[in-house]
Amino acid sequence: QKKEFYLKSQFGYDIHLTYVKNPVPTEHTIIICHGVTSRTDGVIKFLNMFIKNGYNALFIDHRAHGKTGGKKVSYGYFEKYDLAKAIQWAREQNGGKIGMIGESMGAGILMQALLVEKVDFIIEDCGYSSFDEEVKHQLKRVRFAPVYPTYFLTRAFVRMFGGYDIKKVSPVEALKQADIPIMVVHGEKDDYVPFYMSSTIFNVAKSQYKMMYAAKDSK
Repeated sequence: QKKEFYLKSQFGYDIHLTYVKNPVPTEHTIIICHGVTSRTDGVIKFLNMFIKNGYNALFIDHRAHGKTGGKKVSYGYFEKYDLAKAIQWAREQNGGKIGMIGESMGAGILMQALLVEKVDFIIEDCGYSSFDEEVKHQLKRVRFAPVYPTYFLTRAFVRMFGGYDIKKVSPVEALKQADIPIMVVHGEKDDYVPFYMSSTIFNVAKSQYKMMYAAKDSK
């Protein structure tokens, strides 16, 4: 059984969600978070794995993606509050264990959401440990632009037009305050979100129940 519905964001727009009820009755729910420029369709690949393992599935279109409103992406600064609403809905709907899985930006968002709502476990796939560091990494890839003057201009531009400070978008700082099981997945040859970021995330995670899978030849 599948249903699409909306929750109201505290920032005024509608958050689009898709709920897939497991054909075998279960009270457990996995929340699935897509990456930047993607939407629910982009992470449907995770559905069958969790249905087979006894979970209902809840997909969220993040701010300014898919059918969710909002004009500007903040890589978790604002999105974490939208995701917290999805967690609350899943808890009220089913009452069982709640886990989250996300890739890239979705992984960054779900870690930051731990500042707002608790869940039972997370799986982060190629997430950034710090958006500030990710911006610097991307600027280094632009050969014709010096990193630091461009970085300061970028940070000022985002503060003025995005309404947030990229230094405050820090999944790893959020994770320091959580003690839940975590699985970290990353391609060792990833040149968009560098592999060392997942190593940082893994090392910071407090839980004794943590696992890291490094895909050797994967980007």
